[in-house]
Amino acid sequence: MLWHTIALAFRGLSVYRWNNFPRVEQVSATDHIAFSLHIALLLAAVIEEEKGIKFDRDYIFRKVLFSSFTTFVHSDMSSEVKDSIKAKNPEMHAELENIVYEMLQSWNLPEWMKKDMQEVHNPLRQRNYSHQKEDDLIAFSKLWASYHEAYFSNEVYLDVYRPAMYGIVQKIEQSRFDIFRSYLPLNPVHQNDLVRFLLGMRCLQSSFRWNSMRRRYPISVMSHLFMISFIAYIIGNIEGKSRQEITHMMMVGLFHDIPEAITGDIVTPTKKAIEGFEEVLVTVIMV
Repeated sequence: MLWHTIALAFRGLSVYRWNNFPRVEQVSATDHIAFSLHIALLLAAVIEEEKGIKFDRDYIFRKVLFSSFTTFVHSDMSSEVKDSIKAKNPEMHAELENIVYEMLQSWNLPEWMKKDMQEVHNPLRQRNYSHQKEDDLIAFSKLWASYHEAYFSNEVYLDVYRPAMYGIVQKIEQSRFDIFRSYLPLNPVHQNDLVRFLLGMRCLQSSFRWNSMRRRYPISVMSHLFMISFIAYIIGNIEGKSRQEITHMMMVGLFHDIPEAITGDIVTPTKKAIEGFEEVLVTVIMV
């Protein structure tokens, strides 16, 4: 039944965000998840280096991965509706998540995957939970990604996204996000280096793979990174790797195509067409 989880993740490639809004970008659910992961892991690394606060990257990966399955299953429900339900009736929102969790637990999955799901599943988690700082980091990262999805579309469709952006700002200004907001402020006009780096990476959401091929549906480089990271998680567990080794494999999967934010997705036949071309590309990336 492992294939069923991979097939469920692939469903996210054709689930689009802001589906009831006019929009300038087609951002898939897997685009959003992968970008949120990049934000979370970048912030975790910077804060650890500067503040000495340790973050559990293994937990971050598993939490984001398995919580995304709710989006893939309930793909007909917009995030605005989900947020409204969560605000008005947290127990009902938790039950929606439990439906997906119980479905996955009923599948004939390996015990290591079921155990990982159990460790990160708690839709009504309390503030004293030992992974609260990771949960806060993930929540902030998703909000930051959502804000910029809305911001760029609102530049074209003036005021259409204004209420959504206002709601995101209200949430992101909560005190529990203060430390993260100090590194990634919501100020698209005056950007620091971290913001510029992440917004540069966003182009991977509109850089599509297999550009010279006919394909059933487009797969962005950003979504590809999410899928490879998930597959690395599965392979690592099948091979009996340690938690640390699996987390490293997922990190490599998530970051291996970042240079394509500069070069674009150049297909392999083109890279190999002229001897030494790949080496030249490396010099372009490093400039």
